[in-house]
Amino acid sequence: MTADLTCGSCHAANPSMAMFCMYCGGSLTQVREPSRLRLVTVVFCDISGSTQLAQRFDPQVWHGILEAYFAEVGGALTAAGGRLEKFIGDAVVGVFGADLAGEDDAVRAVEGAFAGLERLATRNAELLARYGLRLSVRYGIASGRAVTTDRESSFAIGTVMNRAARLQGAAPVDGVVVDVRTWLLVRDRVRCEAVPPVAAKGFDRPLRAWVTTPRGAADETQGAFVNQTDLMGRLRRDVRAATGRDGVTVLALRGGMGSGKSRVLDRLADELARRPGLRTVRLACRPDDREHEAARLEQLRRELAGPRAPRRGGSAVPSVRELVWRVGGTLAALSRDEGPVVVLVDDFPYASPAFRELLRPPPGDGGPRVFVLAGRDAADDEGAEGEGDWGADRTYRVPPLTDADAQTLLEVVGGDIALHSAMTAEPLVRRGGGNPLFLEQLAALAGDGIVDEIAPSAEAALGARIEPLSASARHVLACLGAGERAVAPGDLDAVCDLREAELDAALEELDAAGLIGNHVAAEVAYAQMVLGDRAKVHVAIAEGMLRAVQDDPTVLDLAVLHAVRGQGFWREFDPVSAGARAAGELAARSLVAAARQAIARSEVARAVELCGRARELAGADEALTLEIAALDTYALVATGRPDEALERIAAVSGLRGNVSAAFHLLVTETVVRDRESPRLRALARTVDDPTALARLDTWDGLRAARAGDYRRAEELLESAYGRMRRFGMGLGTAEIYGNLSLFLVYGDTPVAGALERCLALREEVSDAPLLHAVVSCSAAMLVQLSGDAEGARAMAAEAYAVFDGMGHEPGRAGALEFGGQVAELAGDLPGAARFARAAGAVYEALGADRTAVLCAMRAYVLDGGEPPRRLLDAEDSWETRVLRHQYAALTAHDGGGGESGDAEEAGRRLDLALEEIGRIRGDGVRLLPLLGCLRIAGRIGDEVRSRRVRRAVEEAWRRREAGSGGGRFPGDRWGTRGA
Repeated sequence: MTADLTCGSCHAANPSMAMFCMYCGGSLTQVREPSRLRLVTVVFCDISGSTQLAQRFDPQVWHGILEAYFAEVGGALTAAGGRLEKFIGDAVVGVFGADLAGEDDAVRAVEGAFAGLERLATRNAELLARYGLRLSVRYGIASGRAVTTDRESSFAIGTVMNRAARLQGAAPVDGVVVDVRTWLLVRDRVRCEAVPPVAAKGFDRPLRAWVTTPRGAADETQGAFVNQTDLMGRLRRDVRAATGRDGVTVLALRGGMGSGKSRVLDRLADELARRPGLRTVRLACRPDDREHEAARLEQLRRELAGPRAPRRGGSAVPSVRELVWRVGGTLAALSRDEGPVVVLVDDFPYASPAFRELLRPPPGDGGPRVFVLAGRDAADDEGAEGEGDWGADRTYRVPPLTDADAQTLLEVVGGDIALHSAMTAEPLVRRGGGNPLFLEQLAALAGDGIVDEIAPSAEAALGARIEPLSASARHVLACLGAGERAVAPGDLDAVCDLREAELDAALEELDAAGLIGNHVAAEVAYAQMVLGDRAKVHVAIAEGMLRAVQDDPTVLDLAVLHAVRGQGFWREFDPVSAGARAAGELAARSLVAAARQAIARSEVARAVELCGRARELAGADEALTLEIAALDTYALVATGRPDEALERIAAVSGLRGNVSAAFHLLVTETVVRDRESPRLRALARTVDDPTALARLDTWDGLRAARAGDYRRAEELLESAYGRMRRFGMGLGTAEIYGNLSLFLVYGDTPVAGALERCLALREEVSDAPLLHAVVSCSAAMLVQLSGDAEGARAMAAEAYAVFDGMGHEPGRAGALEFGGQVAELAGDLPGAARFARAAGAVYEALGADRTAVLCAMRAYVLDGGEPPRRLLDAEDSWETRVLRHQYAALTAHDGGGGESGDAEEAGRRLDLALEEIGRIRGDGVRLLPLLGCLRIAGRIGDEVRSRRVRRAVEEAWRRREAGSGGGRFPGDRWGTRGA
């Protein structure tokens, strides 16, 4: 059977018997260059009152009149360089730029309309003499992108055709009306006068329009460049002063669209680069930075690390919060140890909220850090957060250009670029640099409801340079534009789908044309790329980035971006094709990978959002749907939404094809319901997924710890750790590291060995500050047990600073708890009580009432101060039961309401606490509750019980230290002498 035919114009698949494309109508039998998406200018001309005129004449006479009209109007358009697209009744449609793009296509279109009016006026004298008739016409002209095919007529397809037709209907008699794009392209050559917006059928909003006339002066140039002399002097002086004082200084450079702020930053960067002992970093924010908050932070991190810094490898990827904390710390350290740091940030209104936090660091010991922020005013940029003064210490306004400065800029970029207007030079060199004309044009387009990244003048001028290139060179340039600077020439072989020789020739051609590295030209080429090619290129970029994630996990966000774009283009282009299905699966799997990464770095809310998007694309793939559900339900539980997790689990319970995901779902359900499913163990024997079995080990370990068997808990977490290390980070990674380090403190492993093991775990997660801080809390206790009180306090304080600096309240509460235990082991009982009460206050604010009450009870046992406002009714753990008995012993001894104490009841409750502690397996975990009992026995004056508890403490210590040769009982450090 003959394979399907692919249309060379639109790339759609057609039946093998077809001669013409069923989608675009192009020929399938002729060898030709594929159709192009071009910037064209469309002229639509129609006779005013033609229906009434046709009724006055015999059809043969009217036919002759129309032939004369077609000859004059059509002849004028073709003479001006246009191509006649079709005749519709008495309407003439011409297209400029359909065959060969020219920078002045719009101007020639308007001039062709003017010439048609002149020629028709001459012909009218003849018609008037012969038939008593004078023909009047209306012209509508619009510019925009259209697909051009190889047909002789109706060869242009696009909304620009309809736009021109609608404008023609609103034009005055013998008048020419242009749309916003055409106005922007011709206003420096012809006179334009705005008319009321045109309510046009098929368009969401009225179309702005201008009447053009061939006589009179053209519109005056709008916008301005920057006069930098005075501004540079003031900015230079203030930056120098700021680099001489510690702390953060923020200087804001603001101005209208395209006023030249980027040029100021460039000059400032060049000057600062020549100053010894000064570190300068240049960044530019992008419109999608708020969706991809890590991008600019990661760029700044790499810039600060220097050119020799290795790319981030491995599997630990910091969260956005961690990146803010880390980059802020790096800035402080570099400025303190190596000298002042100046960060120049262009297009700052696009900066993400996370990046903005760098401007407000916590008080510290850093040296001089200067941020120079450039951006548009809020009124000029509706799509960015331009409000306020950005917290700047000083704000500068960019002044208008003088004539001399404008000429200087033109000389820099003039070269071989043929400009129809001097104002087009700046954006041709720097797409986002803020040229007044180009940015003004983008704003004008937005005012007409047109969202476009390319200003018409840029597309016209660069389009004319791109037009003569070969198809391969244009395709390669468009691929570079699709990658948005993320695709290097060395990566193009996999993206462009060209033979090696073809690719090399295309790159040589682009280099000769001076277009390699011209990002604006690449964006123009991409804007003119047909939909089918866009779909394939974005999918190819995503596939390449996904392959690179193993070596550089930071590229995953970009991979997701391109995969989703590719899927969207496929869905629009050919939604039922195999390519569309493959793109949808790729997008879903990339979102799944991003969700998995987000979970690994504790960004569980982001994981829920990513899973929701992936679920929409998964289609009927049951295995993929189960994988998404496994991640989604885990993240939902972590965000405190267990009921939703159970609903999702129930919704996918009948699906098959992914045993590993089904097992993860069962583990999650077990955790939520706090009871084990009968199928869990049986399913575990069939799963070949280390991460799933690691979660089961973790679950078993936590159950063992709750039952008081910390020896077993430590063994199970070591097993989970081993499975996780063989496979890599995934679901449950944070729980494994956090709980294993904790069980090393509470288990039987001798202190020296436990500390060595815990410090090794801590080093493994050094690239993940949150997880590093979690492990550091446990390590601090082991450092204290080893006798290094100062080191333990410093490590605990460092962990607290991480949680506090990143605004992680649960982590801050936990760090306070550990800080209290470190203080208790050091004998600082008042300090330990303060830590416990502070932790309780944080837990209460978080709504964790049970843990808040436990902290209050622990504080009371420590210092006998303010009793807790309420007690826990449920005794659901050994810790709760011990604390209740200890609390009851103290209150029985101290009495209440002025009554004398009950020593017998106090002793009985203390014995119950000791019995509960005696059932715990794990010498490490028994130390602190035994020390509490020892203090209580001393406070109630029971010498017999004091000696018995002291022996129990010493025995637990000796057993803990037996593996390392033993050690002197540190009772003096624990504040138990004389107890």
